[in-house]
Amino acid sequence: MKLRSETRERRPKWHLLYYVLAALVTLTICGSLYLNHSVREIYQASVAVNQEWAQRHSRLLELAQLAQDVNAPGNDVLDDHDADKEQGLRDAALAKFETALVQLRQELVSKPATPEVRSLISSLYEINSAMDTMTSTTDLIFVYVKNGQPEEAARYNATMDRAFGQVLDEIAKSEAVIRGIQSDNFQSQLGGAGRLGRFEYLIGSVIFVVVILVVLYGHRMQKVMAAAEAERLRLIAALKESEATAQSRLHDAIESMNGGFVLYDGEDRLVMCNENYRKMYPETRDLNVTGTRFEDLIRADVARGQVPEAAGREEQWLAERVRAHLSDQSTSEQQLGDGRWILVSERRTGEGGVVGIRTDISERKQTELQLQKTLDELNAATERLARQERLSMLGQVAGTVSHELRNPLSAIRNSMALVRQLTVGKAMGVERAIERVDRNVNRCARIIDDILDFTRVRELTREPIKLDAWLGETLAEIAVPPSVSVRREFLFDDEVALDRERFRQIVVNLVDNAAQALADAGWTPTDDRQRTIIVRTEAAGPHVRLSVTDNGPGIPQDRLPKIFEPLFTTKSFGVGLGLPTVRQIVEQHGGTIDVESTVDVGTVFTIWLPRQAAPAAGAEPAAQAQVA
Repeated sequence: MKLRSETRERRPKWHLLYYVLAALVTLTICGSLYLNHSVREIYQASVAVNQEWAQRHSRLLELAQLAQDVNAPGNDVLDDHDADKEQGLRDAALAKFETALVQLRQELVSKPATPEVRSLISSLYEINSAMDTMTSTTDLIFVYVKNGQPEEAARYNATMDRAFGQVLDEIAKSEAVIRGIQSDNFQSQLGGAGRLGRFEYLIGSVIFVVVILVVLYGHRMQKVMAAAEAERLRLIAALKESEATAQSRLHDAIESMNGGFVLYDGEDRLVMCNENYRKMYPETRDLNVTGTRFEDLIRADVARGQVPEAAGREEQWLAERVRAHLSDQSTSEQQLGDGRWILVSERRTGEGGVVGIRTDISERKQTELQLQKTLDELNAATERLARQERLSMLGQVAGTVSHELRNPLSAIRNSMALVRQLTVGKAMGVERAIERVDRNVNRCARIIDDILDFTRVRELTREPIKLDAWLGETLAEIAVPPSVSVRREFLFDDEVALDRERFRQIVVNLVDNAAQALADAGWTPTDDRQRTIIVRTEAAGPHVRLSVTDNGPGIPQDRLPKIFEPLFTTKSFGVGLGLPTVRQIVEQHGGTIDVESTVDVGTVFTIWLPRQAAPAAGAEPAAQAQVA
């Protein structure tokens, strides 16, 4: 404030000097422009006058040459005695001379009548008079030559030359007049330039005064600027101190936060983060420094196992994370490699950067997961209870129905056997009808057996078997349509404890279902694929994985959740107990079964069974691939 008040007090005196300097500089510039303009006008006028009189001097020289051409025939006729020819040459040259003389005289007459111009016009008249004398003498010479009197003609030759000399003298006088005019013009221009020289001294004096005033003003301004610089440095120091205090408070506030804090600039580079943030990501603590790009940080997280959910889909996860990070606002939950859960909240800043808050929600997440696990177990128990109730009711109904149906079916079967005996060999045309009745009776019996098998829980008789070898034998017993091929990919080559007969039901059911789907007349592949079933075994940690894959029509997504439910079927025959029985047997073996299917691509049933024993150390599984 003190500096500003001093500046306001002294400004009225010194700012007037600034205006005086500006006025003097402006005056100097205007004077210099006037001087330059005047010199240029003098130069242009000098060039114009010199060019004008130089042209006239050139015309006088041309007149002298034409006078020579007029005089030459008078001398040449004494040599060749051809008066007519020489007279013609003389007349032609004389016409040019007179034309040039008239033009020059007319040009001078149009100019202002200065003494020099009048003197030059008078000289032109003298030139014309001398030329008339010379031409008259030349005419006499031509006459004497024509009359054959060359001696008389020669007497006038000297007279003609004297007249020619007079013409040249008059031309020389005219040239002297022109040179005098040019000299006078040059002296006049020198006089004008001399007067402008005094104006130059005046401009130089003004410039000198301006320089003196500028030095004085600069000296004063140096003092003012020195004081202003000192004040500026004091303010900068105070500002830095204030900024340091603000930064210290901001740093303390950020470090005091319970969660992690991170800030990225407009180029998505790390600006700052607090200690809690570094502790949350110990695996990448070395990269949490100013200037590190966000994408480099998350790539390092993925590479160092910090993001379990990115396993197997790293690039896709990175693209999704960057997209969420660059959005205006995002909130997500992220599980780290050590099992901790972090709530990630991010928001765009005004300058285009990103500010983020990280909150450890591991305890809450564990509570949620435990609650969800309890809820899932409750739902599973409820489902199992409901299933057991349904199966119990189905078992009771099946027991009663099977008992009530077996007796009529037995009676029908016995009656048809009697009918067959009575009609055999008699060609009564009922053989096909009898066979159709037998087939349907057997079909009803199988349905009853399937219902009883599903509703009766039988104890397993498990024994260690070589899974790959046993599967090969079982597949060899299964008949598939000629258009379908079965490929074996056996990579396990170890023993598993199985109930042979019960597990055989699983393999037969899955392969039959796949073969029926591939051979379905209502389905046509979209390409020329070979209709194939693949049966594959392989070790999967503590389990063995058995999969049955086909490249058939697939199962619609809305039907997949129902295929393991009892009595659900999409076929025109059967009661829908095949796959429920398969799952029942698998679960009795301590395993699980799941299914994946895509329409017009195919279906994969995968069975997970506990292994009986791990393969010997260093042993390599023998792969088998056969097509049946």
